[in-house]
Amino acid sequence: MFIQEAVMDAFIRAVSKQSLCLEGIDKQVSIVHTPLNGAGLNCVTRVLKENGFANIAIVKAQERPDETSRPAHNPIWKLKRLWSWGLQMSAV
Repeated sequence: MFIQEAVMDAFIRAVSKQSLCLEGIDKQVSIVHTPLNGAGLNCVTRVLKENGFANIAIVKAQERPDETSRPAHNPIWKLKRLWSWGLQMSAV
């Protein structure tokens, strides 16, 4: 990890304080997370888990960095592809 654990812990606490979840929200809701080549994978899943959400599915094709991907190349196509993966998973 590139970020010191104490810094990450402080970040997670700060994000968790910004929660918009109301009391009694169904934390068993299914969540599909597309981490965009791994960006946010650790932070987003950790925040969700530490706030009681456990039914989290990760789009495997976007779980880790892809050195062959060229983010500036046709970004609209890439976004459509990313959304399609998440939508396919959410339909299951």
